[in-house]
Amino acid sequence: MAEKGATQEGCFKTTFKDSIAYMQGQGFEYQNGMIVRSLNKMEKILLGQTTGLTMTAEEKALTGTCYVDPTQCKSLLRQDYTYTVNKETNIATLTKSISNGQIGGRRDGKYISGAQTETRYVSLAEVKPIMAPKGKDLFDSWGE
Repeated sequence: MAEKGATQEGCFKTTFKDSIAYMQGQGFEYQNGMIVRSLNKMEKILLGQTTGLTMTAEEKALTGTCYVDPTQCKSLLRQDYTYTVNKETNIATLTKSISNGQIGGRRDGKYISGAQTETRYVSLAEVKPIMAPKGKDLFDSWGE
């Protein structure tokens, strides 16, 4: 594994090639340290992942359409958080439910993961015009 020029990813794939082949047979693949569901060709086209694909004219027209109208691809796109914007205070609230690593209970004889809600508040900037005194500009001293 310590060959000159070998990458960590390459070593991982060499060491676990049997496990990776088994996952691929089950419809999963290993990407960026995660095990994810493999996408078929049409799903890749809809998401715009077309690098290295040979496509027909119809398929080229469909490239990236999930991002144009996400309601058409609910099974492919996932929203990790919800957000609201308070128009009066210009504060956005982002909320996400995450696993807390504990057992949250049992359902149908199986344990379910415990979760907690993370909330972040972001103040949004607001651009408003300013009024400079007559005959002055932004680089002059305005005084009172």
